[in-house]
Amino acid sequence: MWKFGLFLLVLGFSFATRAKAEGDQAFTKPLFFLVDDSQVRIQNPVVQYDLETDHGNSLMLGPLQFTNESLKVQIEEDILRVSWDTRFVAEGELSIVDTSGKVLWRVRANRNSSGEGLWKFQGWRGDQGPRWKSGDHLRFCLRADFPKGFSSICTQGYGVEVSEAKLRPEYLKGAVVPRVIVLNEEKMNLKGAVEVTTEKPIHFLATIKSGATYEFLSEVQRLDLKDIIESEKKDFVSIKGRGAIPLDKEAKVIPGIEYGAVTKALGFERTIAEPKPLWQVDLPIRDARLPVPGTAGGVFVYPLEIQSYPRSKDRLFIHRDSLSGTYRDKDKILVKVSKDIQVPNLKAVDVTNHSILRQWQFSAGNRFEENYPELLVQDGQQSHKAYLEVYRGAPGEISLRLSGINSSEGESSLVGEAHLSYWFNDLLDWQNYWFSKQRWGVSAKYFVALSKLAVEVGGGPTQQVDLTSLQLDMRYRFSPGLWERDETVGAILAYEGLMLGDAKVKKAGAGLFWARSMPRAIDGLLNKISFLNHPKFVDMEYIQFFNALDSGTSVGSDFVVNFHGKVMWAPELFGEAGFGIKSYSFTNANGSGASLDTFYLTLGMGYNF
Repeated sequence: MWKFGLFLLVLGFSFATRAKAEGDQAFTKPLFFLVDDSQVRIQNPVVQYDLETDHGNSLMLGPLQFTNESLKVQIEEDILRVSWDTRFVAEGELSIVDTSGKVLWRVRANRNSSGEGLWKFQGWRGDQGPRWKSGDHLRFCLRADFPKGFSSICTQGYGVEVSEAKLRPEYLKGAVVPRVIVLNEEKMNLKGAVEVTTEKPIHFLATIKSGATYEFLSEVQRLDLKDIIESEKKDFVSIKGRGAIPLDKEAKVIPGIEYGAVTKALGFERTIAEPKPLWQVDLPIRDARLPVPGTAGGVFVYPLEIQSYPRSKDRLFIHRDSLSGTYRDKDKILVKVSKDIQVPNLKAVDVTNHSILRQWQFSAGNRFEENYPELLVQDGQQSHKAYLEVYRGAPGEISLRLSGINSSEGESSLVGEAHLSYWFNDLLDWQNYWFSKQRWGVSAKYFVALSKLAVEVGGGPTQQVDLTSLQLDMRYRFSPGLWERDETVGAILAYEGLMLGDAKVKKAGAGLFWARSMPRAIDGLLNKISFLNHPKFVDMEYIQFFNALDSGTSVGSDFVVNFHGKVMWAPELFGEAGFGIKSYSFTNANGSGASLDTFYLTLGMGYNF
């Protein structure tokens, strides 16, 4: 055991030395600037349309152009080929409608594997194909329905000619009068903007000269702006946000987390605290407009009045490995600050060397929630608020469990268990990343059999005896973070005081544990059961007891393998279940001892504090 402890000590020292050598070069993770009314004034969104510029041949809806090519149908021998612009309708129900409104055929049309709006139907002449005949006049429509709306695109009219060799759809000739209807009101002007609100769904219908239509009933998505700073482009700002991705060709998505192909194939994505993606776009300082899709389609344009914005030199940085959670209502973090700006409430780390690193003691008062502590950054006459996103969790948990065990002797019994665990945010305020910060935890488990067990005692015949056990663990996380939130593998140092009848032993052991949120594939199945449709966290452990602390006592095949899961019905309250194998084997100096192999199933409830 002392070798294991020495290994951890050397490991921590080596990592601490490397971190010191990196200095402030490792501080590359930016703190975002708060986007409030003093920075950006967000005006009410508008539906901005233009059928006039192209003389009714196409519709401009914000930055999107709707034309005859937005939904196109072709016949290639025995294949019906449909292509469309997924910005208007991602995928949905394809239907063929005649001039009277009768639906001749309806089928689901999804995007292809590359995400393109391309769908093919082979065997259109067969029983599953459209019920049409020569001379029919019809339109193709693609519609996506949502809980509070829909979006739909339809082609212009087609005329159909059927022969033994092929079916040939032809565009019908003759222009249609272009029109726009917004909020059930037909607009006299074919170019304009209608201000809308986020309180109710917005209805829009446009018909271009060919007769093709675009229609939607959709709610406006609220903007969730997360950061603003000057852009590398002159007279532009760079804005980041979450949620609906702007319909801007230069908008880019910053992934929250990128999973490997194997993780995706196995369905092992995270289901708790999965980092959310961000979008980023550069907007002109003057006349800034941000087009975003609605919840069920459409385009809504937000006019933005940019009042002021931080400069690049105002940016604050934290260490690239900084944690996103804390157990405390007040915690500390190092911040890299430019020498040209003033940030009150920061403490210098090393005054003698004129370090640009400062220590920030921030508050995270809301437990089980994201907290957003702020720093005021002053640059001349302007000031801006930088903030940190940090989740505050609970360091401790207590639970009561009941296990049904089956021994190798074929007998069953019930075992009661009390469990208490606690994770330290740090050791005595030591902020070392590798050896202190959210690395260490302790736990205690007390087991008592509610009825006697058949145990092989002293190498002789089995006897009916009582069982009690006290197990104490100390744990080290290889990846720091919060329990019930962040994945980790870790090491265990364990002690167990065991009593089987009159035989007693005190043992020491070591092992490994693995903990993470329930993998997405399994989580999706369990969520079909209503009382399990809550966040779930799972862990497994293996402990090998290899040394008896009593003189003259030897330990045989003595280990525990445990699989355990929790369902969080509320942030404080959870249910739990598990299963595993426990093997006890020891011999005392006087020849007494015991041997017992068990398999168990466990149910319990607990409280986070």
